Amino acid sequence: MNRTYKVIWSKARHCYVVVSELTKGQHKSSSKSELISINVHRGGDLGKAAVAAIVAGLLTFGGVAYSPVLAADKDIVDKGAQPIAYDISPVNDGTNIAIGKNAKVFIGGGTQESMLSFGEKAERTYTEKWGFKIPTGWHIHSNEHAKKNLPEAIAIGTNSYARTGSIEIGAHTLAANKISIGDTTADQLRQYGVASTTLGTNSYTGGGFATTIGSYNVQTNQYEAKDSWDTLDNATKNAFATVIGTFNSNESLSSYDSTSGVANMISGTANKVTNSNGAIVMGAGNSVKDSIASFDTSAYSSLFKSAADMQKALMDGVAKSAGGATLVIGGANKAENTLKTQILGVNNTVTGTEDTPADYNMIDGFNTTINGASHLYTIGTNNKITNAKNTILFGDDYKIASGLADSVIIGNNRVQGDDKAEFAYFNNQKNIVSIGNKNVLNSTDGSISIGNNNFMWRSGGQPEKYGYDTGNVAIGNNTYINSYVNQGDSIVIGKNATVINMAGSLEKAFAFGTPVGKDYSGSIAIGQNSYARSGSTMIGIHNYQGKLGDLNIDFTEDKSGGHSGIGEYQESIDATTIGNNSYNNGVFSTVVGSYTAVSGLYHNQKWGEKPYGVQNFGAAVLGSLNSVEGLTSTEHNTAGMADSILGSANRTKNANGTVMVGAGNVVEDSINDFDASGIKTKDGIASPNDLSEAMRNSIKKANGGGAASIVGNGNEVKKSTNVAVMGSKNSVTSAKNSQIFGDNRVVTGADGATIDGAVIIGSADAKTQMTTDKKNVTILGHNANATVEGGVALGAGSLASREAGVAGYDPATKTASTDSSATWKATDAAVSVGKADGTMTRQITGVAAGTQATDAVNVAQLQSALAGAKDGNDTLKSNTNALTLNGNTLSMNVEDTAGHKVSGSVDLSKFAQAVDTNTTYTLSGQENQDNTTTITLKDSNGGEDSVIVATKDTRNTVKAGENVTLDTRDNADGSHEYTVHVKADGKVEAGSTKIVSGGTVYNETRVAKDGNFVKQSNTAGENLSALDNQVTANTESIYHMNGRISDLDNRVNKVGAGAAALAALHPLDFDPDDKWDFAVGYGNYRNANSVALGAFYRPNEDTMFSLGTNFGNGENMFNAGLSFKIGQGGSGITTSKTAMAKKIESLENTVDQQDKKIAELEALVKEQGEMIRQYVGKK
Repeated sequence: MNRTYKVIWSKARHCYVVVSELTKGQHKSSSKSELISINVHRGGDLGKAAVAAIVAGLLTFGGVAYSPVLAADKDIVDKGAQPIAYDISPVNDGTNIAIGKNAKVFIGGGTQESMLSFGEKAERTYTEKWGFKIPTGWHIHSNEHAKKNLPEAIAIGTNSYARTGSIEIGAHTLAANKISIGDTTADQLRQYGVASTTLGTNSYTGGGFATTIGSYNVQTNQYEAKDSWDTLDNATKNAFATVIGTFNSNESLSSYDSTSGVANMISGTANKVTNSNGAIVMGAGNSVKDSIASFDTSAYSSLFKSAADMQKALMDGVAKSAGGATLVIGGANKAENTLKTQILGVNNTVTGTEDTPADYNMIDGFNTTINGASHLYTIGTNNKITNAKNTILFGDDYKIASGLADSVIIGNNRVQGDDKAEFAYFNNQKNIVSIGNKNVLNSTDGSISIGNNNFMWRSGGQPEKYGYDTGNVAIGNNTYINSYVNQGDSIVIGKNATVINMAGSLEKAFAFGTPVGKDYSGSIAIGQNSYARSGSTMIGIHNYQGKLGDLNIDFTEDKSGGHSGIGEYQESIDATTIGNNSYNNGVFSTVVGSYTAVSGLYHNQKWGEKPYGVQNFGAAVLGSLNSVEGLTSTEHNTAGMADSILGSANRTKNANGTVMVGAGNVVEDSINDFDASGIKTKDGIASPNDLSEAMRNSIKKANGGGAASIVGNGNEVKKSTNVAVMGSKNSVTSAKNSQIFGDNRVVTGADGATIDGAVIIGSADAKTQMTTDKKNVTILGHNANATVEGGVALGAGSLASREAGVAGYDPATKTASTDSSATWKATDAAVSVGKADGTMTRQITGVAAGTQATDAVNVAQLQSALAGAKDGNDTLKSNTNALTLNGNTLSMNVEDTAGHKVSGSVDLSKFAQAVDTNTTYTLSGQENQDNTTTITLKDSNGGEDSVIVATKDTRNTVKAGENVTLDTRDNADGSHEYTVHVKADGKVEAGSTKIVSGGTVYNETRVAKDGNFVKQSNTAGENLSALDNQVTANTESIYHMNGRISDLDNRVNKVGAGAAALAALHPLDFDPDDKWDFAVGYGNYRNANSVALGAFYRPNEDTMFSLGTNFGNGENMFNAGLSFKIGQGGSGITTSKTAMAKKIESLENTVDQQDKKIAELEALVKEQGEMIRQYVGKK
């Protein structure tokens, strides 16, 4: 039975519909092929297009029973399908197909159809709103050609629906029972987009140009084409989206954004994308929600001349604004409120907020949870990262990584054999770098950790009050940095190296004005098991266990926190320790050398209240195998203070203020407690200068320490204070205020008595012990000694053995004087230049004439005293009263012209009994012609004695010279007047002996004209002063310039180290399966060091992007590069070793297969040859 089909306007449906009626002519046919053949060859009711569509349908559905329903010679409606619905007239020329129960096809003429009319003319549509004419879209109702040329739609399957240019194939049976699918129920689904493709059972596509392939997939959209506002708000949702697989959903039903669902691509099983655009999801069980941003969908409401033009507009729009652009590949991943984020792996979660989406993130791994991240790049498993920005984290099992910014973390928190992954986190910091396994960085900024099991944290808390640490560096394994408050820039290098920066009363006392907890000093610990507390430095390996000084070293037990195990021996602050296995427990103390120990009783007591904090204060030890021992100094809280040791194998115990230079010296119990009140103040000290002054005052006071000074080797000082020992192998016990300079001396008080005031200069023989046990002795010379108190021994071998109180020899009595005055009786022990037994005597030479009665008389004085009596040729000075008599006293005063003088007096009354007083003496003098005088003494008995002395005139004379002339005039009194004339015509020149005048000197010492610094009016001295001042200023400027040059030199060194570190960054060979390379470099230039980190990305073997930066010395540099090859190219030959390896492996497989085939062919040829031979043989 044939029907005739017509297109008429339906008032009920408000559109064109197809109706049919029986024709008068009847045709019978027994098969489908006949009907097809008749219509094809006879030009009957079925056109060629209809035939083709029917054939395609038969092929698609595998021979379903055919009962054709022909619509106006072109459309196909069958199996209970709804008539084709048209919104245009004339209708399109294409064959629209609706097959299946309630299958529907709609051909429109609005905006979406206008887009499909490439190269055609369309007209604008408008709506009135608020008095304005607003464009809402396009239509082609007035373009007959465009309407006829619209692509047909195909709807095959129960309840299937297709709009212009769309294809939907598959049964849709969920609506009857309102089955939930996606974010709605099936009865609420709308599919009014054009050019969509849906293939699969119960799959729905609500979006123009969208594609859905597979069963039970859905793309939801509330667009119903009910009015212009519906078109503006909803028509573009899910446009250009693609869903492939099963049980996937692209959900936009609840979104208020007109670009929701646009360009999403979903592939796999049970994936869900909600209110998002530009998302790519591949895998199973993944979800993306609220990953939505501006998306240029102008192409969806624009007209284009060609499909290529529309393609280009779409490409340009994606490049300009690609929407949420979340990429998810893997299984069970979840992304919510994300933008420009990539997730690869399984069971990863990335979450942002509506106000602050998580954006520009790359996550590759498993079981990783990300909250509030931006520009995060992470690869690993079981990580939990919160609020991270501009951060790279590669590794596993970071349970707490929060508040990171501008940081790099590479390493695992779980290593082989360790499945706990405990207590490893990175919290609240920025600009950190961690490379290694199981590292912890918490509340520290700008820090670097390289190695494994490094621990860097802030136990004191309150970062909002004190701020974060900055600039810490940890390199090695199992290192430890703990800062109680803001104490940054600490450095630990080496296995178990530990820094603990505390914030107790000790740190407060020496903060030098820094506010509490603000910028306190960090510490440096370099070397295995090294340890440093607040402001301290320790450099060296510490692996010795056993006795050292009075310490018993055992670092196997953690006694102090941290990882080194030696903190119990290093509990003071601002200490400096450099050397292997050396220890230092003293505030501001210094140790440089190996196996040296400075020990004390301080153990974290409160400063200012507990006594032992001052022990070893300011001690300085330079050398190895030395010890400053204070563990037994329980009664002296300043033991070890100000001890200074330079040398090896020296030892002090319970001593302070000691200065020791040499080797093998020992000082014990040489101690007086300092007055350290100026140091122990609880209120703190304002500056290092004030602390230095306080320490100087303590040392200068009367009780300024034991003050033993030793220079030499093998000396031993015990129970002695204020002693100085210079030499070797001396022993001093119970002495004070004494000095020993020599070797092999023994100074000790008898029965423990104190030796005070001993001064010994000179050595003793090593074979025989020489002991000095008396105080106030002075000994000068080899093997010299004093055996009495106050004795003085001068000269080698001299012995001072004469005590004080010995009377001198009286020549008059030829025995010891009975005069008890200090003139005749010694108040102190004798000075010996030999030995009292006469076995050693010495002359004393170079003795000046004595003055006082107790002064020594030299030979010259004795000779002078005898000269007048023995020599009659002396010449006496004139006008000398040789003898005078005053009462009974006769005085003598004679001096000759040589300066020899004899004087004295005698009381004549004492000679009354011995002298004949009846004799009269007459003394007379006679001047001779030869300028001599004869002095005669006559007595009344006829005796006479005389002496002749010279009386020559010794007055001065004046004589004219080369430059001086004299005029002489006689005066009336017989004297002479001399007038001196001086000739001053000399010149200032070499060799001149003439006198120069003032004018000549003036001209010679003044400049001809003014200069920059010298002036004509100034004297030579003033000009020299001006020049000196300028030279001083120039010197000062040069000094400052040197400082700046030094600073520049340091910066150059740092830059050189940074450049060297950057130069050490190199990429590996190109690997197409692993395109990222990372490199770490170290550089050194002179005294500067630097670490560099680089990243290389090679998208192909002809292009490489590189980034590099250095850090660690304050002169940070950064580089970025692009490397590429240019040339003919196109050869298809790769230089990648990986590609070549794969190619070689493929070629090997090919060769193996060819070998097998060749072998088979050879066998076949051989078999054929055998058959041929047999056949020929038969012939």
